[in-house]
Amino acid sequence: MRRPRLRAQSVRRIAPAGPDALRAHGAGQRDVRSRPVPGGPDLFAGLAEEEMDDKAVTAVLAACARAGMVDEGRRVFATVRRRPALQHYTCMVEMLGRAGEVEEAERLVARMGARPDRVICAVLLAACRVHGRVDVAGRVHGLMRRYGIA
Repeated sequence: MRRPRLRAQSVRRIAPAGPDALRAHGAGQRDVRSRPVPGGPDLFAGLAEEEMDDKAVTAVLAACARAGMVDEGRRVFATVRRRPALQHYTCMVEMLGRAGEVEEAERLVARMGARPDRVICAVLLAACRVHGRVDVAGRVHGLMRRYGIA
């Protein structure tokens, strides 16, 4: 017995192309940039002038990390007026790790001024595994042992 084939139109009705689908097909940057923001043509217009709370910064950094928008994420991170929270550093480490900037992510963790937690170390170790950076992973493991995380 043959299974019926789905037409493209019926697939679109079943699973509309949302942000996750766009990211899966490499269109995450277009998706993030196309979100309307009052006062600007894209998501990043006017962020330097506005004061964002911690949740907004985390959301924007997470979107940049998943869309591969490293330069935009760096600019947003630089706009945080007070000391960045640990979740902001975690998003930055994830973004840099996904982009292959594992050593820069390690330097960011080293100079963040707060005690790293298990999550940020796990994100950095995952980036080390993906990019084959055993040397950095060894240093992260040493950092984890020093802080009693491992």
